[in-house]
Amino acid sequence: FWPENTVTETEKGHLVMLFRVDRSGFLWRSDSFDGGNAWSRPFVSDIPNPSNKPQLLKTEDGRVVLLNTPRGGYGLEARFPLEIWISEDGMKTWKKKIRLSDFPGAYSYANGFIEGNVLYAAFEFNRHDVYFARVDLDEDK
Repeated sequence: FWPENTVTETEKGHLVMLFRVDRSGFLWRSDSFDGGNAWSRPFVSDIPNPSNKPQLLKTEDGRVVLLNTPRGGYGLEARFPLEIWISEDGMKTWKKKIRLSDFPGAYSYANGFIEGNVLYAAFEFNRHDVYFARVDLDEDK
């Protein structure tokens, strides 16, 4: 069990937490509707993940951004591609998906921040290289 949770506020007082659970093939989720005082029982989401750390971020205009390796399975060989998913409806749907990198290998520990509508991210590749990326989230909008 490797929780490595990530949390964002989708609307005032509604927090969503995603985390990994080894060998489940999906991210798990818990919700709080009182600003984080109480949380729902964790449940499996419909977001594929090979037991890899995700990250949730939020843009200034309220969109939720997910950095993830959206592939089921388990192990380092399943940790690609690395994608950016964008939700405009509080994580009900992910209408925009940007493939950050799909070179076969193991992407791990993707982490970033958003400034304006630009995502700056760093991620580990194959346990020995670190890459940096700058992505305009409004490209092709």
